Amino acid sequence: MELTALWHGAPEYRALRQGLAGVAAEQLIVGLQGSERAYLAAALLRERGGAALWLAPNPAQAERLYEDLRALLPEREVLYYPEREVLPFEVVAESTERVAQRVRVHARLLLGQPALVVAPLEAALGRLTPPSAVQGAMVTLRLGERIDPRALQESLLRLGYVREERVDAPGQYAVRGSIIDVFGLGDEAPVRVDLFDDEIDALRRFDAETQRSLSEEQEVVIGPASELVLDARSSAQGIAAVHRELQLQLARLRRAERVDIAARLE
Repeated sequence: MELTALWHGAPEYRALRQGLAGVAAEQLIVGLQGSERAYLAAALLRERGGAALWLAPNPAQAERLYEDLRALLPEREVLYYPEREVLPFEVVAESTERVAQRVRVHARLLLGQPALVVAPLEAALGRLTPPSAVQGAMVTLRLGERIDPRALQESLLRLGYVREERVDAPGQYAVRGSIIDVFGLGDEAPVRVDLFDDEIDALRRFDAETQRSLSEEQEVVIGPASELVLDARSSAQGIAAVHRELQLQLARLRRAERVDIAARLE
């Protein structure tokens, strides 16, 4: 007997289920301590199915809940959505793994997969690229499909991928003759696109270290390698805005007789 099933006989649990299924689906639950929250969440999620988001007050509680739900729901995909380590416009490096975790969550939800997402409140308050922009930028490759290899590489660059001699880490791609390797930021293993002229002859997941094939694929969806996804129009608008701001700053510097600094910025 699953431990989460012990909730089923409790009248409070039955009332909670009825409330969630009703018109006023917002329910207030008090009195739970420690892992009791995870057991209740697992019981509800096992019955209801579908995607779900569980918010915690802080990262420490979110990480504990994430580990508990992974143990209680081994049949479900439980993902952790970490908070940003830096502000959006700070010029400071952030862990690639943390960015990959967030991108993985975005991709799963956009593809309609029933993922269970656990996040600290701070992470959920961050602004994101509009879903329509991310969906429009995602690349779908199908076995037997004809593609333009150069256009594929341009799409990968727009998505934030970096070209390397070989793929060793997420967010990279490599080209060797008729073979294009792509290591999706949210993927466990890279994919190898083997072309015959302009036709996809094979799609394989492979081990980045040993180069051995892991599985044959019929279809692969390549998501962004960055949380910021811009289409051509947005990129042009951003460049124009930067140019306008630069001209304003140059004019202020010249009025302040700081011609030397203005010359370095031009």
